[in-house]
Amino acid sequence: MIQEIIKKLDEISANPDNEPLHTLGSYIVGATIIRDDIEELQEQYPGLELIGDLGAELETLGGSEYEPIVFQEFQNALAHFKTTIQ
Repeated sequence: MIQEIIKKLDEISANPDNEPLHTLGSYIVGATIIRDDIEELQEQYPGLELIGDLGAELETLGGSEYEPIVFQEFQNALAHFKTTIQ
């Protein structure tokens, strides 16, 4: 299950369709925060909460100059998260 989430987050991070960053924030939220099993997953994988929070923040920035900074924070958090579960 967590591997599926990581795969999805990797796809979002790569942004192959060159989506706006705030749109990617919505995708990150969809892959993390709004899952039915998110509480259980966050207990097992605490770093997942940070990733979801960064997605939510990114979602609200809508074209702001801070979007690239928050997106980079998301990418860094994802890279770190992947090292903690392997």
